[in-house]
Amino acid sequence: MILYVDDEHINLKLFELMFKDKYKTVLSESPEKALDILKENNEIKVVITDMKMPVMSGVEFVEKAKTYKPELAYYLLSGYGMNEPISEALNCKLIEGYFQKPLKKGLIEKELDEHLK
Repeated sequence: MILYVDDEHINLKLFELMFKDKYKTVLSESPEKALDILKENNEIKVVITDMKMPVMSGVEFVEKAKTYKPELAYYLLSGYGMNEPISEALNCKLIEGYFQKPLKKGLIEKELDEHLK
């Protein structure tokens, strides 16, 4: 199961449409709600979060989420390209990887299949 976190509703719907036939997904428009979902759901294996959100950044969300579920695979998603916070998160192994918007289904599926076997 995949948890996808993005403050933009249209992106959540797009993700769901792209992947609903292959993966079970849980969607959250808010990082705070996503943390609650993580605490309560033991089926989640992969977390993908948008980098730029109003309440906390994707990196901040992953740091908090890892205090509850450090064993999960975490990915950042950004429409702004690689930047220093994403690069640092990759270098210190906070995240497994990074995807750039717009979503590229084949690339994301390849990564997800590694963790959802």
